[in-house]
Formats: sequence, structure tokens, C-alpha cells
Amino acid sequence: MSHNIKKYNYKILWILLVFILFRIFYFSIANGSEVLSENLKALKTAKNYAKKDNMSKQAIYEELKDEDGDQFTKSQAIYAKEHVTGDWNKNALETAESYAKKDNMSKQAIYEELKDKDGDQFTKSQAIYAKEHVTGDWNKNALETAKNYAKKDNMSKQAIYEELKDKDGDQFTKSQAIYAKEHVTGDWNKNALETAKSYAKEDNMSKQAIYEELKDEDGDQFTKKEAKFAIDNLNN
Repeated sequence: MSHNIKKYNYKILWILLVFILFRIFYFSIANGSEVLSENLKALKTAKNYAKKDNMSKQAIYEELKDEDGDQFTKSQAIYAKEHVTGDWNKNALETAESYAKKDNMSKQAIYEELKDKDGDQFTKSQAIYAKEHVTGDWNKNALETAKNYAKKDNMSKQAIYEELKDKDGDQFTKSQAIYAKEHVTGDWNKNALETAKSYAKEDNMSKQAIYEELKDEDGDQFTKKEAKFAIDNLNN
């Protein structure tokens, strides 16, 4: 009798053990399937960014795990980054062409933006490829940028020229900046006056100080005539 009870108890224990092992195996499979499913979702999103938005691999990775973006986990984003494929040179070139056409940027500024760690995050070689192959009317881009400075920022012609060729600014070539300077039109007297009004209102500057600042070669770079017009009409 005692022997039979022991056999029965062992049988129960074996059944319980098999059941526990089965549950562990089942949940492991289920959990693994869920992980794989989320990884594949991240990869699908990455492929979409690569194909439709011409993004770099690093930019895709950052977007996938962005808390204000796709919000995939870091491991899911890494999986996608490791498995996504794309023509990254082509993506860099497409992005460069967009900058040239829509944003009127210079070739050098485009190159810097493409490889910027806080920007498009293409590799240096990908950015170089884009720079070497992108086409654009750079004189036109310089001129359009100059027009924008003249109209929206009330800048002088000389200050616009300096900004266009600034290595920390728009980075157009000297010849492109000269082209823009020679062809840009604006009401320079008005620009000088608007700048003078800003100095008077925001900085409480005297007329003489404003006049000096307007014509300063390291400042606003208006002509003496334009600076005088601004001072003569400041309180009108």
C-alpha cells in the first residue's frame, strides 16, 4: 500500500514537473515571438525611413528610439540599425539636392549639414559623395539668400556679402558672393533706418552712437550716405 502511494506521488510530481517545464517553454517561445515581432516592426519602420525619407542609418537609429518619435527600445533600434539596408550615398545625394533646390544652400554648407552629428548624420564619405555629385545653380542660391537678408533682416549690401562668404555662415565661394552682391537689390536707406530704429528702441543708443554703428566696417557696414539718411529720419 505504502509502495503504491509513493508511486502515485512520484507520478504526480512528474506531471507537475512536465507541466511547469511546458509553461516555461511556452512563455519563452511567446516572449521570444513578441521580441522578434517588435524588432521586425522597428526594422520595417527603418526601411521606410531609408527608402522614402532618404535618411542616414544613424539618423534612422536616433529617430527610432526618440522619446518624441517612434519610441522603440534601444535594443529594438539597434536590431533595426544592424539589419536595415539602403543606398546611403544615394540618400545623401537626394538630401543634398533638396537643400540646394529648396533651401538655397551653398555646396559647402550642404556638406557640413549632411555630416553634422546633430543634423543628417551621414558618414564623411557619404557626405563627400553627395558634395561631389550634387548640382545646383550656386550663383542663384547665393542671390536668393542675399535677397532674403535684404528683405527680412534689413542688412546692408556689404554685410550681406560678408555673411554669404563667411566660413561660419553660408559658405558660398567668393565669386558666388560677389555675384549676389552685384545683382541683389534693396532699399538700403530703409534697411539702415529700420536698423537704427531697432538700436534706438532696444539698446537705447544715442543718434551719434547709432550712426557710428551703422557705418562701422566691423558692424552693419552701411554707407555713410545710408547711415546719414537713417539718422536724419530716425524720429520722423
